[in-house]
Amino acid sequence: MVLTTSAKKYVSEKQKFFTHISDGPDLKDFSIIINDLPIKSYADISKHRDFIEQDFNHLFASLQENGQNRDKFWYYAYYCSLMLKDYYKAYGKNGLAEKYLKLSEEINARFEKNKSNTAQSNKDQVDKDTIATRLSAAMADLANTPMHSSQIKNMVGLTNIIRMQVIFARIVLQTSFGVAKQSEWLSKLFGGNAGIDSMLNQLDKPSGVFNGLSVAVFAVRLAMNTGTLLKHTFRPSEKESKLSLKERFSKELSKRHTEMFNDGYWGGVNALTNYAKYFNISAPVANLMLTTFLVVDISMLLYKRRLAEHDYILKKEQYLLEQKMYEGDPEHQEVLAEQLRQLELEWKTTDGTFWFNITAGILLMSSFTAAIMFTVPAAVPCAFFVICLAISMYVSAEMYGKYKKQSLVLADKQEKGEATRLDEVNVEKAQTDFLFAMFKNTALPMVIMGALAISTPAAILLTVAAIAYEVNQNYKKDDVNEPKPEGESPKQPAHS
Repeated sequence: MVLTTSAKKYVSEKQKFFTHISDGPDLKDFSIIINDLPIKSYADISKHRDFIEQDFNHLFASLQENGQNRDKFWYYAYYCSLMLKDYYKAYGKNGLAEKYLKLSEEINARFEKNKSNTAQSNKDQVDKDTIATRLSAAMADLANTPMHSSQIKNMVGLTNIIRMQVIFARIVLQTSFGVAKQSEWLSKLFGGNAGIDSMLNQLDKPSGVFNGLSVAVFAVRLAMNTGTLLKHTFRPSEKESKLSLKERFSKELSKRHTEMFNDGYWGGVNALTNYAKYFNISAPVANLMLTTFLVVDISMLLYKRRLAEHDYILKKEQYLLEQKMYEGDPEHQEVLAEQLRQLELEWKTTDGTFWFNITAGILLMSSFTAAIMFTVPAAVPCAFFVICLAISMYVSAEMYGKYKKQSLVLADKQEKGEATRLDEVNVEKAQTDFLFAMFKNTALPMVIMGALAISTPAAILLTVAAIAYEVNQNYKKDDVNEPKPEGESPKQPAHS
């Protein structure tokens, strides 16, 4: 892939920074960055924000592993943190602006408090722990902001996930009870046909709520994304207004188009199929519509993966170009090689997570198709149970990604002969967390729906407890050592 004009300009500007640092006086602190290298305009940072943020992520990770005698790279990390702080402040994301401000303060303190090389090794670990602690606090502040749009969207997404889990768990129980009614000895286990009919009636009670949520959650998220897009396009902040209207619209649409498209078509499809009688749509046609858009879901995941792969290739080409530019600088070559390693680790994790989600999508689509085509009654609940497993894969994808990342880190260290018992423990813990998540996300909805069939109050208590747990986990799940990308994550799967 040939680097874009924007990418080449970023590389050129980055080279000028290191040239200025190398030709400047002997630096004792970061004052030269403030005095001699003023922060670029919002328009310039906005055009290169992806490159700056990825550079910072990879460089910061590399410096935390080995930061000794690499002052000029710490200077650049500091410079990036200032640029990103100013960008997010102007954009209105105060939580991220605060995060980068604290990062810049910590990096600056590293040099102010300790200029001695002899104490550097211990100081690196102290700074790493301090930065992680400060970042945790910053993200906690962001999570505790109830009206922050990203948090509201996360809550809407969480509501939709719980809705999907519960709906298909309910269908598994309903079809299973239907099979039980046809068996005399199974029927007796549930108190005869009258007992089964009573439980089926209980399970049918929340149908109206589920049907409403199937449209409302997508409508709310689509409205929020549309509102945010219009706000930044037509009512920009003072610094945002330095970009043209076309640039602002294009920038916002590129971040949100996949999520907006997903919310638009699933909101419409759910409205048509869940309220089919109002639109005179037959059950076979409704099922065909659902199957068709499950295929669209898989296509969307493939498209998102392609977007992520494009970004990866572009960033890799940037690093390779820089390696050619610094062929006579062994120190720069070493740091760039480490950044490339971080990039490869990041991409392999992302790619593995994508394929995990795509597999879940294929499993969901094929199982749903089988469920509506099976003529053997006992096979139907089995097919819907496989759908529940597929949804659990969607919900557990982040835990799988963490397991994948730890496995890749261990393999990389084993190849270099640097693996420790701690690395193996990290893999084992990540694997356990992933398996537990799969079990919980499959079994818990079944338990809640089973409780609903027997007692509504018990089901409500279980639901409240489950939601409280998920909300708590949702606030804790962010990896605070890495800035959260602006806009929608390409790894997020589409949900019906």
